[in-house]
Amino acid sequence: MTVTIDPTGEQSNHKLAAVFSDANESIEASRRLAAGTSLNLDQIDVLDPASDQQHRRLLPESRGIWQTVLRSHLLLGLFGAVLGLGLFAILFFGGVPFVADNPLLSVLVFVHVFTLFGLMVGGLVSLRPDQVPYVRAARKALKSGQSVLLVHAESIDELDEAKSFLEQPALKAVRTA
Repeated sequence: MTVTIDPTGEQSNHKLAAVFSDANESIEASRRLAAGTSLNLDQIDVLDPASDQQHRRLLPESRGIWQTVLRSHLLLGLFGAVLGLGLFAILFFGGVPFVADNPLLSVLVFVHVFTLFGLMVGGLVSLRPDQVPYVRAARKALKSGQSVLLVHAESIDELDEAKSFLEQPALKAVRTA
């Protein structure tokens, strides 16, 4: 059994936006996608330029975003502190003169610096830079009058399955990492 600690708080970390020329094509593709893959209909959404709450439907887990902020900072800050403590221990027991002569100062510096670095990485994870191309492609398509089929996959396998299924009929398909 493999235990993974995910720094995000979202159920659907993997998203795909497939652009179609009109809503009818998107609706038909969503039906075929639900019938031909392991995805459920509640993981698939179709947006057209007249759709309401477009941003909320692109990123539906606003609660999950706050969980991502808290979880990523907590986990990665803690990881940084442990890494700093580990590096201090290696240098201390390795007999590095400055660290061995000033253990209290050294441990504070190593733990502090590595914790801050972990918190900065947690901030980067919170921004979810992998979702920027997905959101931009969907918004650009909607502004130009096209329709967008959204897939909110729960695993990378589901996302790959949806992408391979939609690459042919869609004008463009953009996925998150």
